[in-house]
Amino acid sequence: MIALSPSTRIQRSFLASFLLLNALGLSVFTVSSTNSNAAPEPGLLFYLSGNNGFTADFARGDPKPGVVSGVEIIPDGALGAGFRCAHFDQIFGYWASGNIYAERGTLAFFWRARDPIGKTPFHIFQVSYCDHSSIDSYWLRIDFNGEGYDAFVTDASLARARVSYKLASLPKPDQWVHFCLEWDETQGMRFFVDGQLVGKVDISAVFYAGLDQFGPHGEVIGPQEVYTGLQYVRGGDIDEIRIYDQMLSAADVARVAKGEPAHETKAVLRDLRNKKTQDEWWLRYGWNRPGDVPSYLAGSSVRVRKVEIQETYDLKQWFWKANDGIRETTWPGVYNQSRLPGRTDYFIEPDWNCYTSSGKSVTFTMPDEPWNHLEIAGSAFGSMSLLVFDKEGRRYQESPLFERPPKQERTFHRLKEPVRGGKVRFDNTVQETPIGEFSAYYVSTGREPQGPARLSYTITGKAQTDNSSLNPLMSYVNGRFMADERSVMVALPAGAPFTPRTSIMEKSLPLVHVLIPFEFRADMRPAPKSDNHEVSNISEYSYTWENMYDGLDGVAIDLPALKVKPTHGEYFPLNIQVKDPLWPNRNLLDFSFAVKPGEAKTLWLDTRDRILPNGYSFYITIAGAGSDFGPECLEGAQVRLVFKERKEAAVEHEIDRFTQVKDNVGNFLEWGTNNKKLKLYDRYSRDVTDLLRVKPDHPRGRYYWSYLNPEQGWPQFDQPKAPVDIPLWAFRQIEDLKLLKQFINWWIDERQIENGELGGGLSDDGDLTNLWPGAALMGIEPEKITHSIHTLMDAYYNHGMFTNGLATIMADQLHSYE
Repeated sequence: MIALSPSTRIQRSFLASFLLLNALGLSVFTVSSTNSNAAPEPGLLFYLSGNNGFTADFARGDPKPGVVSGVEIIPDGALGAGFRCAHFDQIFGYWASGNIYAERGTLAFFWRARDPIGKTPFHIFQVSYCDHSSIDSYWLRIDFNGEGYDAFVTDASLARARVSYKLASLPKPDQWVHFCLEWDETQGMRFFVDGQLVGKVDISAVFYAGLDQFGPHGEVIGPQEVYTGLQYVRGGDIDEIRIYDQMLSAADVARVAKGEPAHETKAVLRDLRNKKTQDEWWLRYGWNRPGDVPSYLAGSSVRVRKVEIQETYDLKQWFWKANDGIRETTWPGVYNQSRLPGRTDYFIEPDWNCYTSSGKSVTFTMPDEPWNHLEIAGSAFGSMSLLVFDKEGRRYQESPLFERPPKQERTFHRLKEPVRGGKVRFDNTVQETPIGEFSAYYVSTGREPQGPARLSYTITGKAQTDNSSLNPLMSYVNGRFMADERSVMVALPAGAPFTPRTSIMEKSLPLVHVLIPFEFRADMRPAPKSDNHEVSNISEYSYTWENMYDGLDGVAIDLPALKVKPTHGEYFPLNIQVKDPLWPNRNLLDFSFAVKPGEAKTLWLDTRDRILPNGYSFYITIAGAGSDFGPECLEGAQVRLVFKERKEAAVEHEIDRFTQVKDNVGNFLEWGTNNKKLKLYDRYSRDVTDLLRVKPDHPRGRYYWSYLNPEQGWPQFDQPKAPVDIPLWAFRQIEDLKLLKQFINWWIDERQIENGELGGGLSDDGDLTNLWPGAALMGIEPEKITHSIHTLMDAYYNHGMFTNGLATIMADQLHSYE
């Protein structure tokens, strides 16, 4: 095993960042057009042979690598050309968007060790999440585990379907081995080696997730870095990477293992009239529990107010991941020696950003406004309690709210009476089982306000999506959703120019993507006829929120009387999501409800206020519980973007964007997440840019920007002036020690818990406190620091961090001596 020192790891991160700057690839929401070659077989998403260099022979997404270094083309691949990946400095990744999907698929490739294999585990292939709460962002991985091969895929709640296969003898250095890993939400996963099934896991689960990159070897190929180091320095040769949108038959696996194309694949178009598909769909949206239907919306006009939660604590740690609108991020994060199925690993690493007792309970502080509806995603199950502050008794009074059942993805809970403010605490039955999203709403009768401005649209499936301002969203939809989940409609203002849609939309699952164009001026097309002018060559049509002064208050939707069959008694469940224009993986609102067929409803979706950015179109999804829901049900429906006074709207905009910025930076790593090709940095960049666009002098926002852009200088700061009889250098040394004292006191007072932990993961707590003894010897709180360090040392021994006087885990120097 090779362990790099922190300084070496940081130096290597600079190299990786530099290479990323010069790498090929497109931005986070861009999916290139399909490679000019036709798909060799139905269902194929990605095929890389090496015969066209690093460009894929076929790709539904981007055919070019996002990053490549330390890799060369070799003539003696398994079939023709192949790829030789260096042992120490290879970084090699392709964008997942459009090239692989989490719900189901097959990954197959040839691999050769090239040099003898020992007992040290290493990664052979990996696929990462695009958004995640942890350093461990692996969604899929195939490894050498020291004795054979391991393979897993991860469900939406972080449990892993894992197969371990012990080898009778290790492969020879010149031996090509064929791997094939298959997964399906309705079946589980299958693992084949050289065409033979070596293990399987039969489960039904929610695998659905947004994916980022895939590639061979390396330590990390993910949203925070593409990096090779530690014991992951092992490379090898790879060839014939094939990815499909479905499980292959055993016969096709055998064919692909011989270098032949699959013969039995076909286009996958699911239908809810199939019970297995219905179960999969209903589990994803929470419609799977008999007698537990989303609350019926009574009345013709309903207001749904998003109640934003800014403060969430696990013990003494602010952990704002179950409230950020992104399902892939979770409370709690991921621990190394985990209790979740399939996660305990042979790669022993320090826990990160947690206490050992994190994941048992989490408390959400509700804002001072009414709420009566809670929605929860993720498999966590346990007790939810309400804590209301008793001013006379000067303490919180606790009362039970409900029990959340196990083995669920989504649940919804409507209270009999609204509550104002207070706190909600969730006590987890199984520690670490995650909440992916916890969102609160106030549902009441009401229509949208008039507002100083509004933009009105009609939803139609008769228009092409060729408005150029929709291109990023279309790329996102095609890259994020499988082919049978892509029914797209456009919301157009009256008289807007459009290209008629000539083809009929294929039958798909009951999910409709509604796209609202940002503008119409960027395209050259004939203007619509009117009584006032003749048809011109270029449209002069104007309808946009470009440079809109006022802020978005919310979205009003007139849902027509649905011509559908009820699926749950007399009701038909629906889910509506309003996407953040900056980051479609993040929801501004995600609300489940039920209607009765034949009843029209007007929904006033009172989202958090936003000063809408230029250049970004608006995006809404509507999903239904029955196969007869689709674009035809929404044809002609009306949508209105309702605005409010800018000064008022800017308040929520600034609060929310700054919280997102703070949360993003809190998950940056020492590797140096500082490149827009990396999803985590790109999300931070968009959020902080949107914050400073509306509030350029936001003081804390400016500090967070300067943190990664120090060449621009820092916000104005007046240095304390040294007395005339004290040298400036000596005065500033003392001032620096005063700040160090403030820093240490904060960590001890605000973050250290009774057992001594500080919440960064025990070994990282040691990284933090290694400078504290010196501070104590210099006179900074010596007794307080001594007690803190002794308590922390007790925690190390109590949790098995030392064995026979040495660090139990193998890590770099700083983590090893704690």
